[in-house]
Amino acid sequence: MIAGGTMKHAGVDMSKPDAIRKAVSYVGSLLDKLEHSYQV
Repeated sequence: MIAGGTMKHAGVDMSKPDAIRKAVSYVGSLLDKLEHSYQV
């Protein structure tokens, strides 16, 4: 099985660098929100 193959069936092509960058950025934004929620 190719890495990201399951995601491709869901319409997400993780074989492209841009898709991976967007995913990492999104997870980073979630972590930022989580960190901020503990500071308030």
